[in-house]
Amino acid sequence: MTRSKYVLQGDRVLEVRDRRVMTSLEIWIYENDRPIGRHSALRLSDAASALAAGRDLLREAMERAAADLQAGALFA
Repeated sequence: MTRSKYVLQGDRVLEVRDRRVMTSLEIWIYENDRPIGRHSALRLSDAASALAAGRDLLREAMERAAADLQAGALFA
């Protein structure tokens, strides 16, 4: 299941969305349901191991992306 988070940057509504690519999870920024760039990525095995230990690396990565957007940075 894909997770998403919406961020208002000026007059733009941007969406932070995860995308699974082979053995990784990538954090992408979308506008009007179109990808405008990749923010970051993490290995699927790292995310699964951390989740088993009670830490959600995907949520943390998405929050970083949203914070970067709110700070005015389009991509980290």
